[in-house]
Amino acid sequence: MAANIFTSIMVTFEGAMAPAVIGNAQQELLSGIERTNAAELGVIRGQILANVNATVPPYALTVGELVNMTAEAVNLRGRCGVKEEGLVVALQLGAENRTRVNVVAGDANSLGYIRTPLEVLRILFGTANATVPGGVFPAGLPGNIYRQIQPYTRESPKGFEALALELAVIIIITLD
Repeated sequence: MAANIFTSIMVTFEGAMAPAVIGNAQQELLSGIERTNAAELGVIRGQILANVNATVPPYALTVGELVNMTAEAVNLRGRCGVKEEGLVVALQLGAENRTRVNVVAGDANSLGYIRTPLEVLRILFGTANATVPGGVFPAGLPGNIYRQIQPYTRESPKGFEALALELAVIIIITLD
């Protein structure tokens, strides 16, 4: 379950980093990382789907119910609408509104979601607040990047993509 959530968060976050990457070699590297992470997420979710109706001991929940509950918790903390999806979803959330099985999360047009740096920090901190550490990083992240993010929004003319890239590097180094 943890691999599913962390990989999903990184796959959706990598889209926010792309505009900040300059240079063909760097773009190719990010593109390769994105493809690898997306493939890993597909394999993880495929394995989970194979056990969607299995009960998770010691709980009276199925794997599918647990994944759906986890997705709801991530969306709630990210304060970003529905960007994390369960394995079995309502038809209107399924690929192109045609299926309820949901191995690859995407919008109504089957396009992948993108998470902002604020959303990622809200989720990883578990506080629904990008400036209040907790969760995976109870002491916060190295440096003061999460203190610098308040002025940045998706509409900011500059800095948003660079912030996304910097945050990704810090998270990867911290988790490594």
